[in-house]
Amino acid sequence: MDVSWEAYVRQIIESEYEIDDVLEHLDKHLSQLDKIRLIQSLVIMAKSEGDFAISEITEIMDLARKLQLSADAFIPLIDYFEAPVITQVFIPCKHHVTHIRHSVFSDYVIFGNGSHADIRFRNESLLQYEAALFAIDKQFFLSVGNSSNILIDGQPPALNAIILLAPQNTLEIGGKEFGISCLQKIYSLRTLEDDIVFRKSNYDFIVLKQKLWFSIQVFGGTVAQNNKELSHGKRYDIYYDDRLQIKGYSPFDLCMVIEAREHIGVEDRHPQKLFIQREKDYFSISRIETDNAVANIELIDQNYHIHPSRKGLKIFVNRKQVTQSTILNLNRDIITIEKRNYRINNYYDLIETPFEIQSLTITDVKHYFPDGKIAWILYPSK
Repeated sequence: MDVSWEAYVRQIIESEYEIDDVLEHLDKHLSQLDKIRLIQSLVIMAKSEGDFAISEITEIMDLARKLQLSADAFIPLIDYFEAPVITQVFIPCKHHVTHIRHSVFSDYVIFGNGSHADIRFRNESLLQYEAALFAIDKQFFLSVGNSSNILIDGQPPALNAIILLAPQNTLEIGGKEFGISCLQKIYSLRTLEDDIVFRKSNYDFIVLKQKLWFSIQVFGGTVAQNNKELSHGKRYDIYYDDRLQIKGYSPFDLCMVIEAREHIGVEDRHPQKLFIQREKDYFSISRIETDNAVANIELIDQNYHIHPSRKGLKIFVNRKQVTQSTILNLNRDIITIEKRNYRINNYYDLIETPFEIQSLTITDVKHYFPDGKIAWILYPSK
C-alpha cells in the first residue's frame, strides 16, 4: 500500500508523543531519501495553504536541521514555488536503489534495464537503476543516483539528487522521450491491471497491463515488434523502448498507448456478446457471430449468461445441462461440450481443461496437537 504524504505528516503532527522523541526516532530510522521527501512534503503542504509565512519556513528549516539535513538545500524549492524558474531545481541526496526498495514510501516508479525496473528497457547499455519517479501532491520528482543515462530537456541531470520536474520538462532515456503528461499517466495507473483491446477488420490483438509491465497477444492480422512479426496466440513482453507496428500503419510504442488509452477499444473492454465457434472438432470463442457459432454468451446486468445451443448441441455448465439462460462465471465455471471441458478466462479465451475430479477418496486424516502428538482418523476401506 502506498504511504500518503499527507497522512504520514498528519500522523506525526497529531501524535501524542513528544516532538523531540518523534524526530529522534525518524532520524534514526529513515534514510536520507525519506527524510528529504518528508521535508519536501512539508514545503508543499505549507504552499498549498497559501503563500509561505516566515514562521512556516523557519519551522521547516529547523526540522530539516534536526533530521541532520542541510536546511539551505530546500531554499531553491521554496523559491520555485514563490516564483517558478527555468533552471533545474534539485536537492542533493546520495542514495541508491536499495534506499528506494526499503523506503517507507512505496509509490516509486523505477526506470532501468532488468527485471527490478517498473519502466523496463531492452537497451542493455542502460543501468538497472537509472532513476525513480514519485509525486507529492501534484508535483513530480525524479531521484537520480551516482550515475545515469537520463537527459532532462536534452541535458544531463544533477547526480545524487532529487529533481523537481517542471510541467514543460521532457525526460529522455535510451533515446525514448517521456513528456510530463505521459509520466503523470504512468504514475497514476502504476498499480492497475488492464486489457487494452485493438480490434479492426484487418487486425486483432490485446496489450495486457500488469501494473507497469506490458505484454502483447496477437489473434489476427500482422503485427511486428522491433521489425519481427509476432506469432498468433503467443504472448510477448513489451519494453518501453520497443517499436510496434501494425501492417499498413505507422509504428507506435508504449507511451503512445498509455497516452491514448482512454480512446482505445472502449467498446471491447467488456464485450456484450461472445460466440462459441466450432471448426470440425475444435471449439473457440469469437466476438463475431458466424455460421460456425453453436452457442452465444451475453453480458446481462454485469453478469455473463450462456444460452442454450441453437443447433441442438448439448452444453453443460458445472455438469448441469444448459436449458435456459444460465449465469457463467469467467475463469471458474466449467463448460462441457461433447465430453470435453472448457473454461473462459479473463481474456475471453476458451481454454480446454483436460480433466476434472470425478470423485475423491479419503483414506486417513491426521492432526498435529501443540504438544507434538498426532491424532489419526482412519476411514474404513469399502
